[in-house]
Amino acid sequence: MPLGPAPPADHPIRRASWIWPEPAHLPRHNVHAHFHRVLRLDEVPASAPCHVTADAQYVLRVNGRYANRGPARGFQTAWPFDTHDITRLLRPGENVVAATVYCPGHGTFSHVDAAAAGLLMAIELPGGDVLTDGSWSTRLDPTHGRLTPMLSVQMSHQEQVDLRAADGWEEAITPTDDAAPDAPDPLGAPASAYAWHPPGNVHPFGRPPWNDLTERGVPPLTSNVLPYGDAVATATGPADAAADPTAAWWAYHRALSWDPAPAAPAPVPAGGVAVRLYDLGHVRLGTAIVEAPAAEGVRVDLLYVQAVDESGVPILDDPGVGSRISLANRLILGPDPHDWEAFLPMGHRQLAVVVHGPAPAIDLAPKLRETVYPLNAEGSFDTDEQSLNEIWNLCRVTQRACLSDAYTDTPWREQAQWWGDARVQSQNTFHLVPDDRPLVRGVRQIGHQRLPNGLTYGHAPTVAHSCVLPDFTLTWLLTLWDHFWQTGDPSLLLEQEDGVRRALDYFRPGGGGMGDDGLLKADPRYWLFLDWCDVHKEGTPTLLNLWHAWALDAVAGVYAAAGRDADAAALRAERSAQLTRMDELLFDAERGLYRDGLADDGEPVDRFSVQNQTLALLAGLHDPAPLQRRVADCLGGELHGGANPSSYWITYLYDAAERAGLERPMLDHIRRHWTPMLPHGGCWESFETPAKIRQESVSHAWAAHPLFHLMRALGGVRQAAPAWSEVLFRPVLDRPEASRAATAWPTPRGVLRSRWSRDGGTAAVTLEVPEGVTARIELPGVPPASVGAGTHRWSVGIQSVVRHEAARASPPAPAAARSEASRSSGQTPAES
Repeated sequence: MPLGPAPPADHPIRRASWIWPEPAHLPRHNVHAHFHRVLRLDEVPASAPCHVTADAQYVLRVNGRYANRGPARGFQTAWPFDTHDITRLLRPGENVVAATVYCPGHGTFSHVDAAAAGLLMAIELPGGDVLTDGSWSTRLDPTHGRLTPMLSVQMSHQEQVDLRAADGWEEAITPTDDAAPDAPDPLGAPASAYAWHPPGNVHPFGRPPWNDLTERGVPPLTSNVLPYGDAVATATGPADAAADPTAAWWAYHRALSWDPAPAAPAPVPAGGVAVRLYDLGHVRLGTAIVEAPAAEGVRVDLLYVQAVDESGVPILDDPGVGSRISLANRLILGPDPHDWEAFLPMGHRQLAVVVHGPAPAIDLAPKLRETVYPLNAEGSFDTDEQSLNEIWNLCRVTQRACLSDAYTDTPWREQAQWWGDARVQSQNTFHLVPDDRPLVRGVRQIGHQRLPNGLTYGHAPTVAHSCVLPDFTLTWLLTLWDHFWQTGDPSLLLEQEDGVRRALDYFRPGGGGMGDDGLLKADPRYWLFLDWCDVHKEGTPTLLNLWHAWALDAVAGVYAAAGRDADAAALRAERSAQLTRMDELLFDAERGLYRDGLADDGEPVDRFSVQNQTLALLAGLHDPAPLQRRVADCLGGELHGGANPSSYWITYLYDAAERAGLERPMLDHIRRHWTPMLPHGGCWESFETPAKIRQESVSHAWAAHPLFHLMRALGGVRQAAPAWSEVLFRPVLDRPEASRAATAWPTPRGVLRSRWSRDGGTAAVTLEVPEGVTARIELPGVPPASVGAGTHRWSVGIQSVVRHEAARASPPAPAAARSEASRSSGQTPAES
């Protein structure tokens, strides 16, 4: 399957060579390497495109100044490359191009190791292109230790850096070998590997494992630098000698004496530590930058923290349990001052700087280079119900932290492109900016990494073979529909058609996913996720079968839009046959509800969780009344013995609530469940995160979906046709806590805006519709109508404004209304 467009045949990067300091047989475990080249320019050119990639990651600097980092995560068979215009960093005369490349030497939840490492670069200049080749100077990084603890089970390694070996090579025209060690490193690299020398590995473009390249497909990450500000707390206490900074913290943190009124830096006695805690206000992703003073031999730990307890003390866990979370760096300061920047971006809110004694008074003046997707949002939401404003902004900043080169579950302990999360996140971002590039790139990557039977991995790229989730394969199929729905373009599904067929075949007879009764079964070889709760996941789960029916319908819909009517009809017939079997074995006609499934022995499970009723309602199955009652009851806190939807899965229930006219209790549910998240500055991984906060994140964008649910409910606009050619306009005008709302949706056809304000029993409503969009109007007392491009105004009578604390919403009361319209198109306004 294609992973993206390859560079053309005459692209300069195809003439560059892959280079690495040492022969391929030397261990690449947790290794940083330096690459140095001097450019001589008579004058600064008008442009200087630098095409660059590395396996696994690079940071590029020119004349000591940051250019950017990359590449985006990918697969070596079609490895991604970047293009940066470095003109702004150049000067007449001699220029230093410096790249640091990191290779973990093993796979992670975002990287598949291919037993190779290297740098590939081509700089286009008027006097001739500069290519990576045997003329470059290279070395292994003498400052970074290689035998360092893991950051977590899912990530790579801590950076433990000895600044006594720092030598300013990124700005030096002629770098020195003063930092080279006298003996081999612990993994067998000779001392000479750490001295400057021509690359020991030079291979032509196209040599395996990098058979070809693909364009990055998403923009370069941001690089703005933010101050942490003043310390918010300080502490002193005894030290611990553990090699892992988090393990050391775990040993001494209970003995620390905290001062919430931060003291100025002071000398630290031998055997002691001094802690300075900084707070960014919410979780951000980026690389720490510190001003390391001259204090040779002093040890400084940087601990990346997502939350503090009620006393303001950082919450960290024993790095020997759970995900083995140990997000930390360690610095050994040198004899000279040095501005140091971490290589790997870390997701965190608080930074704990721990100085080990004996040490003079030290203030590192930390800053953060934020490295996230340039999400230049046009979408907005504002209401005078302050708690909902704060929740919307909480979701926005969480989503921003969870989008870098890919949608990631959290920037904190994983940074993995989980596809169930990505589906929610794509809806978040579509309500902020009409940019489908992260979704397209993710669809291709998930489709690329699959089992022979057609199942995709739950996230990709990855080496987590325990993370094959059959229901996330169905989610992958649904995101092909999502892309079509957003853009109106069916080509992504057609591009992925072979993978679509293989995925669906797994769920067909003989594929492995279907039982003898014709229903989908739980396959013990894989992780059946469904929801982060105790919904039925054994035997024959109804929820899995409903996901499958939904996926069949979605794929059929895209085929129909592409003119593939026969394929669409075949899938719809398959879906119809499956629904018939489900009605026979999984539907309780007396209750009008779907049971949770069948046990391993085929006996019906006497449980009727709301997740099943939600998907049935979204699919338009059976009488909607009993299904809607269960959705409404869940919003009111009544589960009837069923599973409680997670902070992730509840988005689907909210979707069903919106379609059923239950926006009012939905808004109350959001307010009750997201307001407690506000102090953490991010959305919780689950509704139980405070009790599990040492292992669960407070920056999970799968729970940031109130961003678009609030916009739909109070803003009133919901997409009703592919590419936003039609929308439904039905704002909640009678919520007592909100007397106004203003919302903007950045559709592919232009920004759509709504605003309303209520004064007494009347609401003044305005809708601005861009060209190419038709809006169906459903306002209290206004006859149903459709309007086109232009600015439309209504004065809507609201009979009563009551609090909607009950589980079910009342139908809107009739009210008098009138409509005004001003249209650039010259069309006649619809009369009320």
